[in-house]
Amino acid sequence: MQQVKLNKIQNTEKLYGIHLMTKRKLKSCRICIMLVFMTILYTNAICQKDKYLEAQLLFYKAERFCEQGDTAKALKYIGQIDSLYPFEPAVLKSHLLLGNIYFKQKKNEDALKSYLYAIGLLKRAKDMAYIDTSVYEPYRPYLFFETNGNLYLAINKAYQKKLLYDSALYYLKLADSTYKTYRDCGNGAMMYRCQVANHFINYYMAIGDTNTAMKTMFNHLLNTDGNRYLFIKKLKSILLLTHSQKAITREVKNGLNRMRIIQKDSVDYVELKIFGFSATKYGSGPAKLYKAWFKKDEMIQYLMNENFKLRFDFQ
Repeated sequence: MQQVKLNKIQNTEKLYGIHLMTKRKLKSCRICIMLVFMTILYTNAICQKDKYLEAQLLFYKAERFCEQGDTAKALKYIGQIDSLYPFEPAVLKSHLLLGNIYFKQKKNEDALKSYLYAIGLLKRAKDMAYIDTSVYEPYRPYLFFETNGNLYLAINKAYQKKLLYDSALYYLKLADSTYKTYRDCGNGAMMYRCQVANHFINYYMAIGDTNTAMKTMFNHLLNTDGNRYLFIKKLKSILLLTHSQKAITREVKNGLNRMRIIQKDSVDYVELKIFGFSATKYGSGPAKLYKAWFKKDEMIQYLMNENFKLRFDFQ
């Protein structure tokens, strides 16, 4: 009886040992599978990053040759991006660049075709499942959409050349809405919107709506984070059509003396009123500080002085 019990105990220990070994092997297999899976994902991410960088390098070469006036070589690299990297962000930039080349050559129809083809690529980027579990992919939408604002502005210019102002305005509004890309950077948003404002000004001038063009200029006149160089010369040239330089200087000085803090929707703004137009900027505290500041502001100095030279001129 004792021998039988001993045999049963030994058999049970063997079975339990086999069971433990099986569990350990299964656990090891699971770990191996997980490691293989993670390696594949990581390798895929690295490969995707390499593709992105290779495509970007080709685009930079195309852009450089374009700036040097060597259109043939630029077109060669644009073609390589199109054939080798059809799903990379650089393909969108390359067709924008191609459209710009045609636009400079006064081939407006070809430029518009290239721009609209890029719009198709943008829609495809939105529709296709680019975001997956890899470490690189979640950033791809930002890489694709960093170009769309410039693309919309380019299409607007092409439609204005064709005198299709409704279509031009449609793409201008799309460009204006892309400032949301800079939602984590207030300065970036203001700089971008100031740049787009210049295109709105050109649009309003083209359709003969000078009053709205002036309002748009004044909306950004105090926007020191934006690129006011883009439109300040236009503003002064329009004012000089109906006012002398002395009258402009006098009005700007009076406006600075009347500068005040106002409130809109519980937010404080600095307000400057000249020639019946209102220019505002976020601000709080004593108005005299802003008066002193804007008296030295380069754009204000340019309006007030006939021979004042701007440091930069982007027109």
